[in-house]
Amino acid sequence: MYNSKKIGAYSMGIKKDAGTLTNDEGENLYPIFARDASATSGWGTKAGTHYLQVVTDKSETYSFTDVSGGDAPVAQKQVNFIVGIMAQISPTNDLDITDEATLDGLTNVELVYL
Repeated sequence: MYNSKKIGAYSMGIKKDAGTLTNDEGENLYPIFARDASATSGWGTKAGTHYLQVVTDKSETYSFTDVSGGDAPVAQKQVNFIVGIMAQISPTNDLDITDEATLDGLTNVELVYL
């Protein structure tokens, strides 16, 4: 935000290529999501080659399974993964910026114990 106006947008994703998402023993894990984290079913994957897109409006919960195509979270002691970020700055003709605008790059991640 700059002078109460959005200066761009971003998207996030959990990298899901083999070897980029592992547990404490180095075993591959796979990202899954659900719209209702308290449900015992309804977990699944999304389309996407290298990343599972993360929405930023808190409408989804993300977890990990140990089976490719799995549909249930699996308890883990440690999860190692890469978060990809894509940023987009609005065109300068849409912005009324006469001073330098600092991009803080902050986002919040909330941990939910299932």
